[in-house]
Amino acid sequence: MGDQATPGTEEQQKGGQETTSPPEGPKGAAEPVGSQPSVPTSATETPPIAPEASPPDKPADQAPAPAPDPRDAQIAELQAQVTGLKAAHSAALAEVQRSLTDQLANASNHYKTLALASNPDVPADLVEGATIEQVQQSLEKARGVVAKVKAQLAAQAAGAVPAGAPVRNGPDVEGMDALSKIKYAINKRKP
Repeated sequence: MGDQATPGTEEQQKGGQETTSPPEGPKGAAEPVGSQPSVPTSATETPPIAPEASPPDKPADQAPAPAPDPRDAQIAELQAQVTGLKAAHSAALAEVQRSLTDQLANASNHYKTLALASNPDVPADLVEGATIEQVQQSLEKARGVVAKVKAQLAAQAAGAVPAGAPVRNGPDVEGMDALSKIKYAINKRKP
């Protein structure tokens, strides 16, 4: 018995169909596994059982409804809390952003006022900006404009009119001859 192989094992080793040998039955032939015999071969075997038919009022593909899980209610409650917290967070964030924007506008206006007070030669309409950095940049540009205008005005003033014009006197009488002096005196007396 140790060296003999059973017919089912030989078939399996060869790669063929899986077979089983029935216990000493009337036919004595092996049948493939998974096939249903049409007639019971022994008194202990029972005929195959047909699948149960589904009731006519329920479709076969519908399974009975599972019992509600108590955790589903807790999950729904937690999801509602998360949604509420998200809405509250969004509202609080919007309020903080609004507050910070207002504070930034106040700070930049205060800085602009101080910058103009410390630079009286800079016109106020040249300095603008919503943030301190923008006000600082426009103040530097305004200082550059004022410096350019001052330089141009200084250049125009230096070349246009001499600083001291001579006083208007009459002609120099010392260099004149006698006849010219007499004519000059007569013309000066005429009204």
